[in-house]
Amino acid sequence: IRLTNGRTYPLPAILTQGIILEFSRQDGDFLEFIVSQSKGLPPQLFYITGQLRGITCCIAHGTLEESVKVKLPLDEFPAQGIAVVTLYNGNGQPVAERLVYVHPEKKLYITAEPDKTVYATREKVNLKIKVVDEKGQPVIAQLGISVFDAAYDNPGDLDNLLTHCFLSSQIRGRIYAPAYYFDEKNPGRAEALDLLLLTQGWRRYVWKAENLSEKGAYVITDELVGHQTVKDKKMKGTEQFIQIFGSDGDVRFTLTDINGDFAIEAGILNDFRKGNLYIKPMLQKKHGTQISFKDLFPVINQIRGQKEMYYPLPNRGDSVSKKDFSTLVTGMEEIVLKELIVTAKARRFIRDKVMGSLDSLMEMDFNSPWVCIHGFLENYREGYSHLPFHENHLIQVLGGDSLNKRNKPIEGHTYHLVKYSPLNNGKPGLDGLYVADHQDVIYHKPYYSDKELLELNNLWRIKGYYGRREFYLPDETDMLDPLPDSRNTLFWAPSVLTDTNGEANLSFYCSDLNTRFTGQIEGLADGGLLGVANCEFRVFKISPSFKMHEQ
Repeated sequence: IRLTNGRTYPLPAILTQGIILEFSRQDGDFLEFIVSQSKGLPPQLFYITGQLRGITCCIAHGTLEESVKVKLPLDEFPAQGIAVVTLYNGNGQPVAERLVYVHPEKKLYITAEPDKTVYATREKVNLKIKVVDEKGQPVIAQLGISVFDAAYDNPGDLDNLLTHCFLSSQIRGRIYAPAYYFDEKNPGRAEALDLLLLTQGWRRYVWKAENLSEKGAYVITDELVGHQTVKDKKMKGTEQFIQIFGSDGDVRFTLTDINGDFAIEAGILNDFRKGNLYIKPMLQKKHGTQISFKDLFPVINQIRGQKEMYYPLPNRGDSVSKKDFSTLVTGMEEIVLKELIVTAKARRFIRDKVMGSLDSLMEMDFNSPWVCIHGFLENYREGYSHLPFHENHLIQVLGGDSLNKRNKPIEGHTYHLVKYSPLNNGKPGLDGLYVADHQDVIYHKPYYSDKELLELNNLWRIKGYYGRREFYLPDETDMLDPLPDSRNTLFWAPSVLTDTNGEANLSFYCSDLNTRFTGQIEGLADGGLLGVANCEFRVFKISPSFKMHEQ
């Protein structure tokens, strides 16, 4: 094929004989196909299967001489989607395949109606949502709803829940404007969709395994996969327990396999979703245990980097001037802050209960600094001590109650240190010590970084699940605040459940943006029904003396 722009596309070689599967038409009851073969071929058995999302819905068979018409009942396909119709010869070998879209009417019909079409800034919006099926019966549906500034409505992103699940994710290649094929305002959409599917096929059969591509085939599991290595040869090849706990003290255990691999299930991650998760091998540190985790996010970022990104401002990809932002901040005042130059950054550490406890344990260590009964700071700096000159102190320290005589030093308090050295460098003939140095010091407790504390205690730390964030919705009192309200997303909810009448009523307040807002609603219900809807309204910034009439 040679296009008018000069680009050419090779076609496969034409066979001298074979079997042809031709999609004839689709009415309200049947999918009609014509199966034919080249003249001169002997009569043979054939089979046709109709599948929907991997499930075989119907099978037809017969004897083929020259041509035969086959009708597959549409009732055998239970839901909307791409039907894969495959033709097999008498030996059960697939010889032809055709994709056909069935039951576009089987979906959720969603209507979203604001109580007005024009609002004043900070005025309350009441949004009524109604969901029914193709028969007009109310449906209990789970909906995701977003109401935002129309300036952020991306014209380049024409995919939604319906098109993604039933079209974009089901066929190869990038589809330009997938929503076109589902918009009932387009009279030729059914024919265009059939032409699109005509270019696809042979989804389940790969004759040459070396041609398989794993591009974009990565899957993220709900569990955390890790690996424990052990240097001790006696412990290698054995199953080992691993302790899992959080800052609230709850403890769980998991078991490695003989290769050292283990997985932390999603249920455990969910239990520790409020903070960090700590992993500790049950083997002692002397066995040389090390734990590592499989991080999928570098792979995710690599794939995302290859995706085309859209930005809602005009002249996408070009330099954006201040004028281009006018549609986003019309009628809004700018607040300019004085310049702030950061010259230094303080080290501020925020630790959970576990790290704080480890810190305390390190301070309680026997070799940590302490204050004797005479007020001297001991074991704070190597080589400094006052013990040789205080016999009374020596007796109490070496006695059975020595630990009780040790006091904890006070942070920021001044203490005295003394350093002794042997006379004549310890040579025979002259015994004794002399004061080599003495000084006052301000005590500061030792600081252990999180990394040092983890290593000292043979621990590994990872992030658990994040808690669910609540979207901010101002109430009537908040709207009395005189500060500018520049929210460009007025409402966002990932899970809104309709009642038995298929209805849901929502309310929210407009911001100070003088612009057009759009609402996007997507949802699903039992039986695999999906649906999408949109709504729009306008917000004006008016003076108190101006009386607004709904347009």
